[in-house]
Amino acid sequence: MATPSLLKIFHKLFGSKKNSAIRDQNTNLEITSSSSRKKKPRPHMTSRSSQKPREMKSLIKDLENKIGYHFKNPQLLTEALTHSSIALDRAQHPFDNERLEFLGDAVLQLVITTHLFEIFPEFEEGPLTKIRTRLVSRTALKAYASHLDLGKYLIMGRGEETSGGRERSSILGDSFEALIGAIYLDSDFSRARKFILREAAEHLHRVALEPEEINPKGHLQELLQSKAPSAPVYEHLEERGKAHLKYFRCRVIWEGKELGVGEGRSKKEAEVAAATQALKGLQ
Repeated sequence: MATPSLLKIFHKLFGSKKNSAIRDQNTNLEITSSSSRKKKPRPHMTSRSSQKPREMKSLIKDLENKIGYHFKNPQLLTEALTHSSIALDRAQHPFDNERLEFLGDAVLQLVITTHLFEIFPEFEEGPLTKIRTRLVSRTALKAYASHLDLGKYLIMGRGEETSGGRERSSILGDSFEALIGAIYLDSDFSRARKFILREAAEHLHRVALEPEEINPKGHLQELLQSKAPSAPVYEHLEERGKAHLKYFRCRVIWEGKELGVGEGRSKKEAEVAAATQALKGLQ
């Protein structure tokens, strides 16, 4: 049996080593925890999202003034402006605008459909559907967004931005729909309807004056094929001007006869101009 003096020596030696080991272990844990915090990478932010809060707030206010509506919940507007590409630059992204786009698309469709139903009481389903398609097409949505300069306010990933994302039709159109969804949630259907009809006013005025979409090429082909089965042929005669300011010249031929010549900023525009001239000559 160990004497009291030997027990004291035993505890003094091994007890101190144990306490030392625990202290060392705790120290190592602290060092590891500290170093892991230091090594944690900071998320990359886009040029828009890395702006100072004051600058971002100024942009938001500028957009609110443009759309004629001030949000009670500004977070909804921020969400509407956030493109999904931000996920590639930010480890944790709380939201993007895809859900609001889904909602805004439905609100836009209902507003335009109801408005057309009211202003064209004599039209059947077919013509109404064609007109609505013109007003909610990708081209129309981009025009609405461009009128607000919406691309300027978008929050997106670096890669998307450098590849021209702020001018891309699909992104602008989707963001415009998301903006509608945000306004609807922040206010009500009536306020969202007012915004949509205001932004689409020019297009609505155009369809009111000219409800049937003019398609000179299609009209010319129908007219000519009612006389003979052969279709008109379009020949491109000339291309001139600098890369950013090109002009094209084209003629339309049918059964060996030139029916019309036209010019335009694109080959398609030149063909349409040629078809229009041909129709005038046939009337």
